Amino acid sequence: MTAAFPGKVRVISQERYSITDFITEGVTTISELDRKRHEGEDYDVFLEDSTANYFYALYLLSRCESFMYSGQCGGVVMTKSLSDNGFKRMFCFAQDKEIGKEQ
Repeated sequence: MTAAFPGKVRVISQERYSITDFITEGVTTISELDRKRHEGEDYDVFLEDSTANYFYALYLLSRCESFMYSGQCGGVVMTKSLSDNGFKRMFCFAQDKEIGKEQ
């Protein structure tokens, strides 16, 4: 990506989860998994950092002219609401069709 789009790729540190993580740890929610993974650390500091990074990612996405996402969720709604002028193009992989407006 960085070779194809030099100077245009931004990366934000975020926790990633898979179904096997939940099965292995025997938990059902992200908060339970995070508490197990960050036992012995300052959980509140971890939570504050990951929450700030999440909203920073949504803000950066809202500054783009196009937006691709994998399904409707709260993050999509927040990103759209933070976008001042909307997006020229939007694509939802779950719907497998392009949604958007021409500007």
